[in-house]
Amino acid sequence: VTYVAGLTAAAQRGVIVKGGQHLESLGRTKSIAFDKTGTLSEGIFQLLELRVIGKRSRREVLEYLAVMEAPASHPLSDAIVKGALNEGITTPKHLELKNHTLLPGAGITAVVNGKVVHVGNKKLFQRIGFYDKLPTDHAALVDEWANAGRTTGFISIEGEGIIGSYCVAVKMRAESKQVVQD
Repeated sequence: VTYVAGLTAAAQRGVIVKGGQHLESLGRTKSIAFDKTGTLSEGIFQLLELRVIGKRSRREVLEYLAVMEAPASHPLSDAIVKGALNEGITTPKHLELKNHTLLPGAGITAVVNGKVVHVGNKKLFQRIGFYDKLPTDHAALVDEWANAGRTTGFISIEGEGIIGSYCVAVKMRAESKQVVQD
């Protein structure tokens, strides 16, 4: 009888449950995982954070990121280019890009104004020996971003090392917080 009342109450709220055993197992549920793309999010990545390391300005770091990411066809690249555009930076003409190469699962490399530039993930920068030179507090910040479910990356210029780090994530739907609370 309890199951029938529960099934009826759920149905009146627009939720169809196929049998009492399913309703009972839901009562024992400790956590629920959602497929976030398109469910809780809009499925569109956006640049959330950019931190500059060293002597270059934020504008310069964004210009290098824009010139490196513009030729790439990846949702993360689009987010970075749009993030630069939001700050008034288009693909700069004074930065000459050559030998633009995709590094599958790691990032991008190219020669910009005669210097090798890398943009990519932590593994790439560990492999090329730049990650170990990252200030400890900055590495901790990037780890915080990653632990929050964001995608993180770095940019380096030959002779300067890592000049910046960034994180991107999908844009959450406005109603997601309320839906999850409900």
